[in-house]
Amino acid sequence: MAKTLSKIELYRKWLDSQIGKHQQLQIDKGRVEKLIENALSGGQNSIVGEQALELLNLYGIPVTQNVVAHTEKEALTAAEKIGYPVVLKVNTPVILHKTEFGAVKVDLRTPKEVKTAFNDLKKKVTAIAKRGKKERFSVFVQEMLSGGIETVIGMSTDQAFGPLIMFGLGGIYVEILKDVAFRINPLSDTDVEEMIGGLKSYPLLTGFRGSESVDLAILKESLLRLSQLVSDFDMITEIDINPFIACKKKGSSKAVDARFIIGTR
Repeated sequence: MAKTLSKIELYRKWLDSQIGKHQQLQIDKGRVEKLIENALSGGQNSIVGEQALELLNLYGIPVTQNVVAHTEKEALTAAEKIGYPVVLKVNTPVILHKTEFGAVKVDLRTPKEVKTAFNDLKKKVTAIAKRGKKERFSVFVQEMLSGGIETVIGMSTDQAFGPLIMFGLGGIYVEILKDVAFRINPLSDTDVEEMIGGLKSYPLLTGFRGSESVDLAILKESLLRLSQLVSDFDMITEIDINPFIACKKKGSSKAVDARFIIGTR
């Protein structure tokens, strides 16, 4: 009953909200279609890792620098190219919940640390490789962002209202306090303002106790761009961008990890 009432309240707010502006972007949809086709032809109902971040990038949502490495040498070269510190994540075989599995190594500051992390991850996934489909081991070498605030951006499909776009702060705020906002797709600029400004934790984004505000403009733009992505591809039933690091300096806020579920709405 409570869940039903919350959805009715969400719909009421949507009806009562001011009419905002909807943007229309020029996107190379062919490249996005190819990513989806490749996943489906490979027997996958999800897009993760490098392909997921590429999909976001095609829609103008900023993502971290990332390089796939199959060998220790490639990982070291990628780390030098990106610049220390870096993060290493298991890329293949595919692991949806990398952190829980221990498939992520963060704050690697030297070539020695990268070597150790690469070999530790390779050993960790050996058991999975033996049990499942044979895949060549690879890691995702990624720039490490620091000093920002973790946010979560996503989409889920509701049977009654269709796609719902979600925004909230990450970590304890989404896991324990459930401080998130939902709006029915498509989003307008007014919807985005209300989603971000309506959070209990909003003061953390605007500057708490004299601290500087994060780049709110990129958060708003990313939500609008995600909204168009959802509208353009109705075979995408779920999106999880977690975390999207919101930084103070313009051009520094980026998506770190993402997952797309493909199905039927």
